[in-house]
Amino acid sequence: MSRMGKQQKSRKTAAKRALKVVGGGLALAMTAGACSSATKSSQASTKQSSSPSVSITIAGPNQFNTDTNTFGTAWNNLVASFEKVNPSIHVTTEVLPLSSFNQTLSTELAAGTAPALVFDQATYKPYMVTPLDSYLNQPDPYVPGNKKWIDVFNPNYYGFNIVGAVDAQGHIVAIPFNEVAVGLFYNKTAFAKAGITAPITTWSQFASDAAKLKAAGYTPISAQSGALPVGWILDTIWRMLAAKYFSAWSYYTPQGTPGTSPTLTPEDIDRAIMTGTLNPNLPAVSETLKLAKQFLSEWSTPNWSGVADTGGGSVVALQDFYDGKAAMAWGTDYAKGSLKGVTFPYATMPFPTITSATTSLSQNVPAEFGISGTGGTDYMIPSTTKGAQLAAAVKFLQFVTAPKYNQPWIEATGALPIVQNVNVPAADSGFLSGSWGKTSPIGAFPAGPGANNIEVITEGYLLGDKSLSSELSFLESEWKAAAQLDISTNGWGNLSWAKG
Repeated sequence: MSRMGKQQKSRKTAAKRALKVVGGGLALAMTAGACSSATKSSQASTKQSSSPSVSITIAGPNQFNTDTNTFGTAWNNLVASFEKVNPSIHVTTEVLPLSSFNQTLSTELAAGTAPALVFDQATYKPYMVTPLDSYLNQPDPYVPGNKKWIDVFNPNYYGFNIVGAVDAQGHIVAIPFNEVAVGLFYNKTAFAKAGITAPITTWSQFASDAAKLKAAGYTPISAQSGALPVGWILDTIWRMLAAKYFSAWSYYTPQGTPGTSPTLTPEDIDRAIMTGTLNPNLPAVSETLKLAKQFLSEWSTPNWSGVADTGGGSVVALQDFYDGKAAMAWGTDYAKGSLKGVTFPYATMPFPTITSATTSLSQNVPAEFGISGTGGTDYMIPSTTKGAQLAAAVKFLQFVTAPKYNQPWIEATGALPIVQNVNVPAADSGFLSGSWGKTSPIGAFPAGPGANNIEVITEGYLLGDKSLSSELSFLESEWKAAAQLDISTNGWGNLSWAKG
């Protein structure tokens, strides 16, 4: 999910804002715990009573299929394996609606009523969640010979030096079960019928091929309401057109100290907004909005804003693509279950690059989305989870990220592994192709505060209900409000740039 992974998500803390998506789309699940007790449990679990002595609940949206009751067979098997190894612990899964999970979990975190494990795309303040640093620096008892749990993860995508892995206080608070990646699924039969070939490499080629697909009786690409398609389209275009601003906006390390970082940090974005170097009057902002509007109005599902989500975040407007009406669809590496049973061959490809043939603002920077260890299937432990439940929650996260137990999960879901020594599914090749698999240094198109996500603040213009000038004026107020919320939430008010 996550703008899932998913999706371009509602802001929780500034540290999460920069990674919305992957979102979009979308993402889900993890845990942390007391190492010494976990070690004893893993070694002695077979000797314990089969009667659970502690129960924990994990709550989040379903990224993997359309079921409202379960994350699917792969998830059920993973939980069953954990309970077999840890017979004194019982795990209950609470599947929340994709449209309202953020509000539900955010409210529960604020009220102190959240379950033991929650999906990390919720709005929270640092005191509401448990820092996992100490656990990550201790052994994972389910990995033979492991000295530090953090070492089981791919250091290129997750760790103390990765933007988005650490929160605004410099702590890691969420554990990823897998990486999240976004790309375009395409119907091979539709492409053959229209006489086009994949991948579609440029925006101008996409325009030409979209016309051929329409002539062949297909909607070029499916779209729906919600933050996923809007967020992914805006993010991808923005990263290409705004690439030249990176050096002007980059100021902080992932830990929040002055220095360098391979990607913009949330604090970088807020600083740029408050100092005016990032503002809606930049030509790249208007051009991003114009091209996104063209993509949605000319090539996507008609009346897309009225189309409900049917793919649970794994495939945008799943039914249109599944039924063969749409030739392409945005989706994530979680789509294996959703696409089971389709009657046509399909594959994945990157988003096309916007070249100077389309706009003079193009720097001919290839489309980049990257893969992320955060913003996918990530879970955190509320600070209200204590004692035996805390220890059990940590054990669950350690278990899920142990290679022995993570590999079957990756194989069954088709997701990309974040854990080292776990094989990458062959079907994910399109998500990693060329520059598309690289993480853009720019990050997401800025959104608004709280629940004012990317769809909420841009839909008026994208649907033709608001002029471009009105939209730009609205964005300015939203961006400032979002930055000020971050400043208040993260205690940045004494910094010179924060006074605006």
